[in-house]
Amino acid sequence: MLTAEKVKLLGVSKVIEEYLKQKYEEERKERKIGYYFPSHLPYCLRRQYWDYKEPVEPSDESLKIFFIGDLIHEAIQQILERKLKAKSERKILIPVDPVREIFITGRADSVFEDEEGNTYVVEIKTVSSLTYRDKQTNEIREMEKPKPHHVLQIMPYLYAFNAKGIIVYIERNSFKTKEFEIRKDPAILQQVFHRARKLHEYLLARKLPPPEARNDPVRKWECNYCPYKWKCFTKEFL
Repeated sequence: MLTAEKVKLLGVSKVIEEYLKQKYEEERKERKIGYYFPSHLPYCLRRQYWDYKEPVEPSDESLKIFFIGDLIHEAIQQILERKLKAKSERKILIPVDPVREIFITGRADSVFEDEEGNTYVVEIKTVSSLTYRDKQTNEIREMEKPKPHHVLQIMPYLYAFNAKGIIVYIERNSFKTKEFEIRKDPAILQQVFHRARKLHEYLLARKLPPPEARNDPVRKWECNYCPYKWKCFTKEFL
């Protein structure tokens, strides 16, 4: 029988830790100035700038969240492959400004067609809760609409595949799900393109972007998950 001590000696924890760091490193190496990911662009430009210029090692907590999300992604993708004949990790490359060599690149979680030939892109999101507290009434309510930054993330894929979108939210602890259908919106696509251009300009000029999340009460929650929070809130960058 394996005791807790023997399991520790086998180094299972270390194997998992090394796997997570390897996955993170693979993603980091994909970053290249001129090629920007839909999953990153909606977030604070200052954070993205540092991701390219001065990346830091992820915390153990963020690695664990990444790992859980990755496992759930793979499980859902396998289900969609079997039940809907979906294709996973379909890659896109959208020219934003070919002359200036600005592109949006990424991989769609899952893409499938229905019986009528309509194409759908599925974006899988793991969340801590499918409920939220209403700030006015203080009541706990069910999620009623997709999060705005997730709509921005899926939009390039809808145009790349000429598709409708489905954002599926999965609660980490309970595995409860909720989904929202998303339609193409040219105004939202242009927002994504605009952010890609701005980030590109800041990176080429080696100019630090303003702290979007820190300065916006609606977006300040991003700071809680930012690996550069300790730096951004120092006197040098205030």
